[in-house]
Parts: sequence; structure tokens; C-alpha cells
Amino acid sequence: MTSERHHFVISSRNTNGKCFTLDGTEAHHLCRVARLGVGDEVFLLDLTGSAHRASIETIETGVVSGRILETRENYHESLPRLHLGTGILKGANMDTVVEKGTELGVYSMTPLTMKHNVKKGFRRERFEKIAESATKQCGRGHVPAIMEPMPFSEWCFRLKSKCAAVADNSVTSIPFREWLGNQRKELGDIWLTVGPEGGYHEEELKVITKNDLTRVSLGPRRLRSETAAVALLAVCGIHFSDGRPT
Repeated sequence: MTSERHHFVISSRNTNGKCFTLDGTEAHHLCRVARLGVGDEVFLLDLTGSAHRASIETIETGVVSGRILETRENYHESLPRLHLGTGILKGANMDTVVEKGTELGVYSMTPLTMKHNVKKGFRRERFEKIAESATKQCGRGHVPAIMEPMPFSEWCFRLKSKCAAVADNSVTSIPFREWLGNQRKELGDIWLTVGPEGGYHEEELKVITKNDLTRVSLGPRRLRSETAAVALLAVCGIHFSDGRPT
């Protein structure tokens, strides 16, 4: 039996809660890449929050099957749930936010249409695939929801009554860790916002103020948007979790 955890994605049609079957690319990866065999244990992710710990019993051409040993709900998921809104970033920068955000436990991501966005378009299907791949790689039960682009003003309006913070490196911002320290540990959701490469437009700063959103800082240095997004999520993860594996 292997000591390392190996994760594979399984659809609902391939398990009845007691037994499982893997085929296609997942079976190929199990046999040819991970080189697992009969008797080894695997974790099967349904991408809706659960993971099935299972034992391999048979391996035939292109098909792997076995028994479900237990099902773990909210597998490697974080509380509070983290929701990230970010200006649409160019090129690989958006890829980075989606991939690393998934690894750091983000629950949903919303691209924001903003005045200083360098990139205007957003290929949702592409980023859904990146999120699914990162979910499998890092071993978590839930694949983050990738939302359709939303106007920044609407996003801020929706956050008005929520536990929300906007990353803004200005003299009026408070340290992010200080803001986190003032939040209840039993929070269900936290909403975080990061601007685009070009920064916030003057009108957008007024929208932040109008909706009474707290501005937070990650320190004295000006961070790239993708760096700020990853840092916010990482600090949240450290603050609300003891970091022990499950």
C-alpha cells in the first residue's frame, strides 16, 4: 500500500457509494503515471466537496475498479469560505490567480470589469479547466466556482453587508492581519477584492467608499495584482487554520 495520497477525479456515474470504476484519462494516469496497483489506496474527488477513500481491486485494459472504504465530506476545504473578486488580468497572470487560488482554498472567483483592466476578454471555460486541474493536483474536494465577469460597481454593492475587504495600498488602509484579527472565527464567508494591473480608477475608489468597504494593506511595498491575490488568500488560510493535514 502506498503512503502518498493519490487523487483522481470521478463522476457520479462511476460510483454507487460502495464500488467505483475509473476509465479514460483518469485510469491511464493511475496506471501509467502514478503506477499504482491492486491493493493500493486512492482518493476519488467528486469536485462537489467530497472525497472517497478507496481500494483498487482490479485493473483491466483501460479500466480500474475497486471498493469505497469511506467518504469524507468537505475534503480539505477551508472555513470560512473565501470569495475573490479581481480585475481581469492579462496572459499568465490570470492563470496564476486561478491555479494558486484553487490551491489556497478559494471557494469562488469573480472577474471584475474595471476601468484600468489591461485585458478585456475572459474565457471562462479555460479557467474552469485550470481550476479543475489544480483541484486534483492539490487534493481538495470542491472545485472553485468561476463566475461570469461582473461590473466592479455591482460587485461592491453586493459586498456592502458582507464581511469584505478591498486590497488598496493607500494611507487610509489598515493592515490586513489587523482586519482579520477583528473578525469572528466562526465566519461562514469572507469576500476579498483585488484591483487590475493599472490600479483603481478614481471613480472606483469612490464606489468603495460609497459602499463602506474596508480598505486593507499587505505592507509598504506595491504588489502586482496576482501577488496580492495570492497573498490575501494565503494569509487568510494561516489565520483561520492550524495547518494540520487531514
